[in-house]
Amino acid sequence: MKNRLLPLLPAFLYLNGCATMNEAECLNADWKIIGIEDGSEGRAPSYLGLHRSACATYNVTPDLEAYMQGHQIGVKHYCTPANGYNVGEAGKTYNGVCPPQLEANFLANYEHGYEHYKWQRELDNIDSSIQYNTGKINDLKKEISELENQIVSNGTTEALRASLLEKIKERQNKIGYLESEISDYNRNKIILNDRLQIHNQQFHY
Repeated sequence: MKNRLLPLLPAFLYLNGCATMNEAECLNADWKIIGIEDGSEGRAPSYLGLHRSACATYNVTPDLEAYMQGHQIGVKHYCTPANGYNVGEAGKTYNGVCPPQLEANFLANYEHGYEHYKWQRELDNIDSSIQYNTGKINDLKKEISELENQIVSNGTTEALRASLLEKIKERQNKIGYLESEISDYNRNKIILNDRLQIHNQQFHY
């Protein structure tokens, strides 16, 4: 879990990002509403530092008290078990914003959602690998066809023909290896899809 949980970061760590608010938003800001929005998105309270940096350009200082009041409201909407699953399923990072009384259930469902995310990512990687291998096989088949055309050409010597046949054999061996990999990938897909189906039946929100 440690690799997906972040402590509340100091505000200055956010300052290298793009401005979160423009001039009109800063001048007309309702800091309680902004706090609710950030809290409901699972952003840490120190995210206010990014707003402070953006609005400093327009000589606007955030209302910390109003922001924190809003943030506490927003966090309650974020820290539900169902949303914990959704956050994990999307592969998003949990920033440690949930209060103790809500965090345990949130994290339990976050873990279930993150399992779904990992398996789906594995399936996506398998599909990419199958697509890559298929493309390589098609390229090798084209090469074999070109080599075969050279073999039947009138100007091809016996020595060159033997060399071309060896090249064809090498490419056929590569095709066999790539097809074997595709078979392994498809077997893994079946296993992962079954696992994912069982998981979704148990934990779907």
